[in-house]
Amino acid sequence: MESRAHHDREFSPRGKSDLDIILRKYKSPMNGSATTMLRRALAQGQVPHACVVGAGMAGLRCAAVLSEHGFKVTILEGRNRIGGRVQQISQAGHTYDLGPNWIHGTDHNPILELAKEAKATTFTMPDTPPSLFDQSGHAVDANITKEHYDIMWGIISDAFKLSKTGSASIPSELSLMDFFNQKVKKLQLNETSSKLVLALARMWGDFVGEPIEKQSLKFFWLEECIEGENLLMASTYETVLAKVAASGLANAELHLSTKAVAFTTDTTGGQAKAIRVNTASGEVFDFDEIVVTCPLGWLKRNIQFFIPALPTRILKAVEHISYGRLEKVYLTFPKAFWSPAGKTQPFFANFLSPTYTDQNPKQWTVECVRLDSLPGTCAHPTLLFYTHGPCAEYVTSMINGVDTNCGDYYARLDNFFHPYYSRLPGYSAASLECKPSNIIATNWQNDELSGWGSYCTFQTSNASENAQLDCDIEALREGCPERRIWFAGEHTAPFVALGTTTGAYWSGQSVAHRIAEAYELFETSLQMLWFPTFSAVFLVAFFNVVFSQKICPAPAAYELPIKNTSLAEHAVRRGVTASVGSPGQALAFQLSWYDVCLVITVRALMTGASELNNTYLFDNKTQSNLGGCNDGATAECTAQLGGLFDEGSSSTWSRATDISALSTASENPLINPNHTADIWGTDVLSVTLGKNLPHFPFGISRGQGETMNSLGLGRNSTLLNALVDSGMIAAKSWGYWQGWTGAKQQYQIDGNLVLGGYDSDKITGPNITLPTSAADNLDTDCYLATVTDIKMNLKNGSSPSLFGSNRATVGRACVEPHFQVLSLTQEMWESFLAISGSTYVGRSDSVVAFYGMLIEADGAYDGDLTISIDPGLDITIPNHQLVVPNYDINASGQLYAKNQSTREVLINSLQQINANDKLVLGLPFFTSAYMMVDNDREQFTLWKSQASKTSQLVAMPALNCKNVTSPTSPGPPPAVSSAVNTATDHKLVSNGAIAGAVVGALAGGMLLVSAAFLIWKRRTAQTPAEEPEKSTTTSRPTTPILYKPELASDRQPPQEMPVTRDPETASAPYEMSEERARQELPARGAHEMPGVALSRLQHELPGLPSSPKSTKSVSRRKFG
Repeated sequence: MESRAHHDREFSPRGKSDLDIILRKYKSPMNGSATTMLRRALAQGQVPHACVVGAGMAGLRCAAVLSEHGFKVTILEGRNRIGGRVQQISQAGHTYDLGPNWIHGTDHNPILELAKEAKATTFTMPDTPPSLFDQSGHAVDANITKEHYDIMWGIISDAFKLSKTGSASIPSELSLMDFFNQKVKKLQLNETSSKLVLALARMWGDFVGEPIEKQSLKFFWLEECIEGENLLMASTYETVLAKVAASGLANAELHLSTKAVAFTTDTTGGQAKAIRVNTASGEVFDFDEIVVTCPLGWLKRNIQFFIPALPTRILKAVEHISYGRLEKVYLTFPKAFWSPAGKTQPFFANFLSPTYTDQNPKQWTVECVRLDSLPGTCAHPTLLFYTHGPCAEYVTSMINGVDTNCGDYYARLDNFFHPYYSRLPGYSAASLECKPSNIIATNWQNDELSGWGSYCTFQTSNASENAQLDCDIEALREGCPERRIWFAGEHTAPFVALGTTTGAYWSGQSVAHRIAEAYELFETSLQMLWFPTFSAVFLVAFFNVVFSQKICPAPAAYELPIKNTSLAEHAVRRGVTASVGSPGQALAFQLSWYDVCLVITVRALMTGASELNNTYLFDNKTQSNLGGCNDGATAECTAQLGGLFDEGSSSTWSRATDISALSTASENPLINPNHTADIWGTDVLSVTLGKNLPHFPFGISRGQGETMNSLGLGRNSTLLNALVDSGMIAAKSWGYWQGWTGAKQQYQIDGNLVLGGYDSDKITGPNITLPTSAADNLDTDCYLATVTDIKMNLKNGSSPSLFGSNRATVGRACVEPHFQVLSLTQEMWESFLAISGSTYVGRSDSVVAFYGMLIEADGAYDGDLTISIDPGLDITIPNHQLVVPNYDINASGQLYAKNQSTREVLINSLQQINANDKLVLGLPFFTSAYMMVDNDREQFTLWKSQASKTSQLVAMPALNCKNVTSPTSPGPPPAVSSAVNTATDHKLVSNGAIAGAVVGALAGGMLLVSAAFLIWKRRTAQTPAEEPEKSTTTSRPTTPILYKPELASDRQPPQEMPVTRDPETASAPYEMSEERARQELPARGAHEMPGVALSRLQHELPGLPSSPKSTKSVSRRKFG
């Protein structure tokens, strides 16, 4: 396979750059190049404005190419620096790469060419096996190491061949480790050799950032790389980044410390006309195109930022492709004690499944690189350790929140790695030269802007998912041109460069060319159609002035406190505090989005529950069977129900004669079969100080539907609808944190309900976004999450799991803030009790937390509980919120502890009658989790909560809304005559609609005539010499850039060579006839064929020169 530079010289005698060559492939279908065409458009004042989100390698390269095509470019970067995951740090006289430090493949690799131009120093690893240390810490004989090392790489090679040729028939749940186990068994090795080969196999985790048990065998072929050597950037990526940045920033406007929080496409008229970006600081930008170069992990947790929601193909791609966790730890010593003078040591050292240290609880394999082997002044006495997956998580957890300059930071890391470097030759515990003088550790998986991880990986999946990861990559690469949204980054790179800096660079370059190509056609059309277009725009503008158009409200949000509410009869109840009637009557509400047929804690009877969209109150005529409500309006009953509304004391109460009188909407949100005995009416609902809904519909409960006054927040919520209709909020969304309700005052904090957005002061760390309905959700009013584990965090440091044998079957859980306890399986409930060592007393009958686990106060469980939710959110409920006094409400309507000798663990178990129900993440979960529900976009988001007493409200913008104004402080809302839709089904057609139809028909006719003229003009003007080169390639975009710290391999499994063809008749795979493709290429198709690296690269990234010679590709060792 020829080098990229050779092709440049071959096609251009003057040795032009890659961009010059690619521009030759992107000639305009009309006369002239893209650059010329845009310059002509620029002269007419038509300058497309593109936004690049992220100033990493993909973003900088994309900005450079767009600028060269004549675009106005703005870069929004969340960090206070450029580079993304390409980052260096200088300490103790040395510079360290915190992100990538390898160049994967030397043939046709633009990063290598940039390194040469930047005079960077690279290093080729010696072709020797690593030093091996067995489970006991003893050095393995070099001959034995080589023998087993060869076996391991032979199996890797076999796995690649199988994945390439038989991917379609490999079960999606089969892992690379499964393949290793089968091969080792067939080789009939003895027990010692088998263990050694399998231990060596686990080194693969450092290549992909996750354990080999997760590596998909089906899509193992995606781990291939460009042909050639893997080089270490001995002088770091610093000069290469500077060179890329110089061209990327030359003609672009850069905004640092600017985090995007919303991407809203204006789809007025059914077509995307512009895209708006809202930032965390409140800035608003409008662009013609946007290229999102954020990491895949960031996309996974912030997919809700795209408004409207992205197409299903993109959502599934983001969900299916996995995200790895690779971390580095540099230990620098006064001297390289492990390299005695005159003796050459292997470049790598591997410590296999160590049993000789208590610092490595799961015996994770550890690998290090000796940087004293680097050439010249780049050498320094440093050991670079790599950790991945759970091991990396464990190491970073030791230093989270610890000052990097304090001794504790140094001591924790040194304690973990000392058992390994102390095994190296020349170590002496008494020598100061054998003690690290400096330690630097990365922490990418706790970095929001790196996506809480490192780079994309290709993991196993359930057979039911039927994920096609290659198609998912192509979907991301394609992006949403129809929405003016494009993606770039290592996870959208050509298959031979996925997960690499090269891939990120290529992806930014490719997507910029695709955008430019689109504007070649667009700008040409504008020049030919300027008169009819101008006429149509003028007419539309004229009629817009004459006839009014709806302007969307500025996004705003309102906060209702969740606290102890003072009620009538001196009663008190914790809940969402709001006022109803005139004068206002203070009431406490619970949140609901479905209506329970009986008492809310009877989980077995919830099947088929109807969605709760209405707000329900209790009055003194309630028929509730709750303990304190049998005798009428007592203080105890008042507290239990959150207050009793007195209709007669409100001057604005208006009873409805018939429920249908409150709504004539085609989907009536007020009809609920469980409330046929209720009465209905309207009154004033005070949302916050001075902000009222004057005619808001309420139901007065006469049945057994609720246990407390309830705010209905379902998908057709009358409350959210009323707030949107009144202009008070823009989106039917709400955020919720329960607050803290512990026994001691220090563990008691008010929560809040945010209408129209969420509270950024109450959230911390990464988040996950899930749909509000799922395929397996038969009662669609339960918000579903997948729980991957529940662990007890014991004081001795251990974390036993409650999942036990049911790990594969009990993972689905309903997320329900109003449910008073956590609901687990009977087996999990019993495991908790057994592990805790607590003495079981019985079940609680309190209306505050019904049916929780009662235990003796002496010896009560004193640990926490961590709930892990897919895809990667851990919520830890502290003990002071999980184990509380056995609270109830007394006759005076006050909260009290019924028995000082007991404690209540807020956990219930599914009973025999409802054993098949899902788990329930109830109120205790929301003492440590924050939830935002977005009914417009049919999704909800979970974060770890932050116990903050301050609030910073973030308003969600409207869905599919034109002319959205910038977020402002909410002003007084307009008066509303009704909180529900009072329009009839036979709506009158407005004058504006009639005008719009007339203008649309006129403009459409003009455009059709002009388009026909343009097509004729193009056909007559084009000559054979000007005809663009033919290609069946499809345009593909790119996405965020993830920079893996990547390690190269001294051994690369061979790839099968494609059929060698005569150079005179050769053609790229995508130019083959259908018959020839069937004969020469695997079933996946030419552009997907692993093993034809450059040819497929031409297909995936249009614009690269075709090669007349056959090529081969090699597996990539991804090590970052």
